[in-house]
Amino acid sequence: MQKTTGRISVLWLGLSMFTLAGCMTGADNPEVTFERGNLLSERGQFVEAVPHYTKALEALPNRPEIHFRRGLCYENLNLDEKALEDYTQCLELDPEHIDAVNNKGVVLARMGRYEDAAATFSALIRLQPDSVLAIRNRGLCYHDLERFDMALKDYNLAITMAPNDVNNWFQRGNVYLEQGMLPEAIADFDKAINADPDFAKAWMNRGVAHFGLDERKAAVKDFERAQELDSNIILPGIDLSLIHI
Repeated sequence: MQKTTGRISVLWLGLSMFTLAGCMTGADNPEVTFERGNLLSERGQFVEAVPHYTKALEALPNRPEIHFRRGLCYENLNLDEKALEDYTQCLELDPEHIDAVNNKGVVLARMGRYEDAAATFSALIRLQPDSVLAIRNRGLCYHDLERFDMALKDYNLAITMAPNDVNNWFQRGNVYLEQGMLPEAIADFDKAINADPDFAKAWMNRGVAHFGLDERKAAVKDFERAQELDSNIILPGIDLSLIHI
């Protein structure tokens, strides 16, 4: 699952770490404290940034951007529940904060809350009807919910809007593959591979589709190419000894 500012990675950190980070004084101007948090966050020092945002919020509780920025830190630390709380608070203060809506959807999807995530991406699409990313992300949620017709509707729209985006073809091909519509899946993976010959997962999934059609030579060729491009590729549920014949 992609975010605007970035499936969608996990290291859980104890909250006690936050109490050790930073050095605050009561004399700090909250705007200065907020900017310190931003500098630390931009350097990737998310643990250190959090207490600065928390301190700034004590004086500026109604600033949606501070909630959003702290939510980004929590998200990068894989503290999804806390990120979700901050994105929700940000949106209560600013319902049209585009990045907060998007990232809330991403976090919900990462938590497996696909129904809520799809509703959040629908809200984003109402705000940004031309957002191909939001449409595709909602399609991913529908796919995970096995609402294949709705997923295909979103991917069809995404392809119409951005025919050169290989991810649109790849994701629609995955729906066709899961539904057993193998020729249609191969056609979409062909599109993805033609646009990006190094797209290892597209090679792998096209191989799975060829294998399902008993096209063994084509399947072997695709699997071998996928593994050349990505040595970590795993062939799901296929016994390689059966296809090297």
